[in-house]
Amino acid sequence: MSVFPATTEQVTADSWRKPTLRRLLEETDRFLVAVELVTSRGVISDLAGQRVLSHALALAESDRIDVLSITDNPAGNAMLAADTLGAGLRSRGQEVIIHLACKDGNRNSLQSRRGNSRRRGSTTSSP
Repeated sequence: MSVFPATTEQVTADSWRKPTLRRLLEETDRFLVAVELVTSRGVISDLAGQRVLSHALALAESDRIDVLSITDNPAGNAMLAADTLGAGLRSRGQEVIIHLACKDGNRNSLQSRRGNSRRRGSTTSSP
């Protein structure tokens, strides 16, 4: 079950609503705007999670925002996984940068998260 509101059309990797960050960096010379989001404690369906989701969706709808950057366990505190919020935004055509923190994860867990993100349509900066 998704906590993201239903959309009227399916957004795919080939039909981004917004240009990809790579395209913006390569083809434009304007100043790009990135906004950093901090997730919440708990699950995305509780009040704090819904507040973060609401802010994220509002930012994603803005033509002024090019990319959303989502932190992973900011300040070393256990929080909602950045990939959870990022996957929903990415499926709507929003370009997302997810920061993976290595503090509490070993190599296998980080590779697993990267693999899961790739399967959901994300690109990564390392092989």
